[in-house]
Amino acid sequence: MPSSSATAHTGLVYCEDERVGAFVHKLLGKPPPAYPFIAIGAEINGHLVAGAMFWCHFEGQDIYISLAVKKRYLRPEWVKEVLSYAFDDLGVPRISSEVHEDNKRSLTLCRKLGFEVEGVKQVINKRMICFGMTKEIYDGKWR
Repeated sequence: MPSSSATAHTGLVYCEDERVGAFVHKLLGKPPPAYPFIAIGAEINGHLVAGAMFWCHFEGQDIYISLAVKKRYLRPEWVKEVLSYAFDDLGVPRISSEVHEDNKRSLTLCRKLGFEVEGVKQVINKRMICFGMTKEIYDGKWR
């Protein structure tokens, strides 16, 4: 947190999927989601500064994540909680993410978090880098 926010109230946001989902999609420059998802947010003084949406295959072997964080607000403890939520609470053995090949900031973030590049796919006129993280990778990096 910036030094001016040293006394700010921070916390995690659960059970506010629509609010967090709208925040994530606004930061990503996309329309609000039209598919089912579960979300976790991080807020400071009641204002969202980060959000993660998990969608698709909740009861299956894989779940996708869309992550959006305002600059300077990415915190390791929040990332750990987000990943723990997927692996421990939702019980999925892996998380996937797709990032546009030109989005250097998101590509760097995925690698820093421990996601591994699994391939590349063409989506309309965009090349997407496909990332994955298994529970074993999470356990080795974050526990």
